[in-house]
Amino acid sequence: MHLRPIKSLENVALGIAEFENKIAEYVEAGGRPLEPDEMKADLLAILPESLRENLLWRATDPGDFSKFKNMVQGAGGQSPPQ
Repeated sequence: MHLRPIKSLENVALGIAEFENKIAEYVEAGGRPLEPDEMKADLLAILPESLRENLLWRATDPGDFSKFKNMVQGAGGQSPPQ
């Protein structure tokens, strides 16, 4: 599965939506559902470097992917796309 890097902080919310869509397509095509820790690590890997460095230590916090995703969007200063 190829995940496109998110180039800037302005594109974080859109990039997360694309990431989630790509994961859903993968599972719908017969792929194994990813564990929350795998999704956190994969999302972290495509974030802009400045944001990734600030969130690296939070990716291992207990909790589900949605909690981590919301924290990433808050750190990027964005709301989810409508």
